[in-house]
Amino acid sequence: MSNYDLALIVDATTFNKGLQQAFSNPQTKSLFSGSQTVGSAGITSLDWSIDTCPVFNLTPPTAAQWNDPATFFPGPGGKPANGPSDQMFQISITTLSFTLNQDGGGKIPGTCSPLIFAQLSLNGDVQLQTVGMQFGNVPAITGVMLEIMASVLYGKVNQLLGGYKIPHTIALEGQKFNDPVMQVAAGHLILASTLSTNGTVDISQVTFPAQALGILLSRNLLSQILASYASGIEQVLDQQNVNHSGSNWTGSYSINGGISGAKVALDSALPAVDVSANISAEVKLGVAWWAVPAACAIEAASNLL
Repeated sequence: MSNYDLALIVDATTFNKGLQQAFSNPQTKSLFSGSQTVGSAGITSLDWSIDTCPVFNLTPPTAAQWNDPATFFPGPGGKPANGPSDQMFQISITTLSFTLNQDGGGKIPGTCSPLIFAQLSLNGDVQLQTVGMQFGNVPAITGVMLEIMASVLYGKVNQLLGGYKIPHTIALEGQKFNDPVMQVAAGHLILASTLSTNGTVDISQVTFPAQALGILLSRNLLSQILASYASGIEQVLDQQNVNHSGSNWTGSYSINGGISGAKVALDSALPAVDVSANISAEVKLGVAWWAVPAACAIEAASNLL
């Protein structure tokens, strides 16, 4: 049975907007090109340039992609044992230009189309990190040269992904949550948590709405949030002496009373909310003729809701 209290949903368009802004900004353009010293396999350095903005594809890599001999895993741990998983996604780069500078002054220029495999991890906040990559449309260069390019690109893409700050949960006053379950599905990144009193997250049977950015709250969480407002509804009407002269009456009155027994609950049809309270008012009149003050007393009380 599905179980979650809070879910954050982010689609690829939202992620891509961030990359597009960085790619078009002269101050951050340096993140997309550079030169890296190599010093191995006869290569002195690698000049590289991402010529087209990378694009998020929030779909896990397939088993065939993951196990392809042409897939490189240049990270410190090599090929992760847990892949491919529903916590992974892809980033495509249409055009990467490069020049391999060789000992003796030779140069090997070329272009290719890298496909990056990345994953979600939880370290305080949610982090995005490169795990592997493939090279499409690559020219005839050696596997060692591709390994060099993969190693350099691994670190550079991680720098880009480090710019995304994703909280592990949404802060709601007075509410405590368990660590989230993270999932990539149907073109969305999904983070789902339960209240600390509500056991383990299970979103295996949940169909989330197709929206760019959204936050979903369970009926249980909404009820707890709304219940915290009940004390705020309970008010005391301090004695107010009112002197008034108008067409209906002339004189003074005072109101004593307040609002008690406040209840706030979800209606059967979301997002309607039922609010109920006991309203009491004692009206003391200083006039001989009465037409309006009773209505004034109820209005004064209802205005506090």
